[in-house]
Amino acid sequence: MPKRRGSRARLATRLACSVLLTLAAACTTDNPPPPPTTTTSSTTTPRPTVAPPVTRTLDLTPVWDSPCGPVSQELLDSMGLRDRGGIHGDRVDTVACIWYEPRGSLQLDVSFERRDSLGRAYLDSNRPETGVFLPTTVVGQPAVVMGVAPGAKGLCRVVVGLGPEQGAIVTVSDGNAQGRDSCDEARAASEQVVRYLGG
Repeated sequence: MPKRRGSRARLATRLACSVLLTLAAACTTDNPPPPPTTTTSSTTTPRPTVAPPVTRTLDLTPVWDSPCGPVSQELLDSMGLRDRGGIHGDRVDTVACIWYEPRGSLQLDVSFERRDSLGRAYLDSNRPETGVFLPTTVVGQPAVVMGVAPGAKGLCRVVVGLGPEQGAIVTVSDGNAQGRDSCDEARAASEQVVRYLGG
């Protein structure tokens, strides 16, 4: 009889160990601990939406009847724009001169507005189509360079504050850029505009 009790005890011990080992294996194979989670941030800093103050007001009278006057023939020739330019706008709130390249792929548009052009540009700073937004100055006047894509290929606009409620918008659009920088050309024209107005 004592031998039977000892055998039964050893058998019970073996069974208990077997059950514990089975449970341990099940815990390690069927329910592995979850991997550590990592978080990444993809937020971008919003662009400013309030324009800097325009402290110097330039007189638009010289360009209101002659908006083509500020841009030199030398600059037009360097861009391949050889026509005389056409006057557009209602002449109440806006007036513009537009030059076209003979084949129609290149265009220079110089517009003058009697409203807050720079302020409206800043309000549009975070729009999806505004790929480039670079605050700057043009001959001392607050301005911003805006483009559809980095590299300034295809289309670029320079908006210049000419007073608290007036501004100039210089746009170069090129359907066949071929390596030229539309923003360089738009900035050159905007500098001529400000200097023409006495800036």
